[in-house]
Amino acid sequence: MKVQKNMTKPSQRYFKLINIKKLILIIFLLLLPTQFGKHFFFDFSYINGLKIDYLSIILYTTDLLALAMFILFRTLLIEFIKNNQKRVLIIVLCLLLNIAVTKYPMTTLYQSLKLIEFVLLFSLFKSINIKVHWWYLIFFISSLFELTLSTLQLLNRSSLQGLFYFFGERYLTLSSIGIAKFFINGVEHLRPYGTFSHPNSMAGFYLLVYFFLLSLPVSNKMGFKVKFIRSITLAICSLLIIISFSKIILLMYIVLNLAFFISTRKVDCKLCFFSRFITILTLSVIVFSASVNIESLNNRVLLINHGLTIMKNHFLFGIGLGNYLYFETKQPSFSSFFSPQPIHNVFLLLLIELGVMIAGFFLYLSLPFIVKIIKDKRYLLCLLSVLATGMFDHYWRTLQQNFILLAIVFGSILGANKKLKSF
Repeated sequence: MKVQKNMTKPSQRYFKLINIKKLILIIFLLLLPTQFGKHFFFDFSYINGLKIDYLSIILYTTDLLALAMFILFRTLLIEFIKNNQKRVLIIVLCLLLNIAVTKYPMTTLYQSLKLIEFVLLFSLFKSINIKVHWWYLIFFISSLFELTLSTLQLLNRSSLQGLFYFFGERYLTLSSIGIAKFFINGVEHLRPYGTFSHPNSMAGFYLLVYFFLLSLPVSNKMGFKVKFIRSITLAICSLLIIISFSKIILLMYIVLNLAFFISTRKVDCKLCFFSRFITILTLSVIVFSASVNIESLNNRVLLINHGLTIMKNHFLFGIGLGNYLYFETKQPSFSSFFSPQPIHNVFLLLLIELGVMIAGFFLYLSLPFIVKIIKDKRYLLCLLSVLATGMFDHYWRTLQQNFILLAIVFGSILGANKKLKSF
């Protein structure tokens, strides 16, 4: 009996390790929309005596969970690095060059570590096979939580705080400086933030989630419960996009949905599809009829002008990752009443930070993956949703939830037909 017990110990340890991996992975995915973390402010985190969140060192809960996954799945990461030695070497050399030329190396070093985190997450999810029903269930739980919180914020015209603080909800009121609002019939309302830094960030996040879930293969073998959860999750993502009152993202949502319907023409219930689409269009009319602060549009134009001026002076090697705000505040037309923020175009922002030389190398490394998605066509709408929204905002590069989601979604998409481990 003792011998038999000793023989079962290794297998028991193996299954315990498998369960730990699954548990950490599920918790990580469930907490993707959250942004609870600890900010560390140093001398380089201040501009003109003003403390800037974008320039702080932040350790998020999702960073700690990502680190735990890197340790637990280290064999997969080591194998990925071995199979992509040239790509890894180019990335490291480019980041070292970017740190060397920057005026604020500590900020660039931190942002370089975030980029390495992105690459590791991308490679990890490229190597793990997560079954479709798990994607539906995980995003159903997290999006339902986000919709509940956002709806309460919309009704209360303020944040709730309390327990929600530990999920990253920020303190919000209509009187807060720089708060996102909308107006209907002259009445001022708070655009819901959920656990995000801005409603646009939340809308962009769920736009990508929506098209990712919509593009996942639907099998006839799927049970009613799975299909029901899928439909409900897609509906929740749609509602989050609508109540964010992000007009650009809502427009992309409508256009890409039409493109999906025209390209596939495979809808189980056409009456259901059209009734749902009419409902969405009706709600969208309310969003487009709401007025927004025109000053925010003027600020975006000003930021574009600042960015083009900075790029002209640092065209080849860039200014360094995370350094944009230092240069923006030195522009002659910068107003002290205007809170420093990144340029609202993620591609222009990256070009300014990296310079045409390093950006060209990164584009060269990314091109095979982009071509593969375009040829596959199943997940093309995911790519288009990021490209389209990235033209009008910066959250895919600067905000934790959106940045990490990019790595997870596109890693999973590109590894869909070549997986090493199953979950």
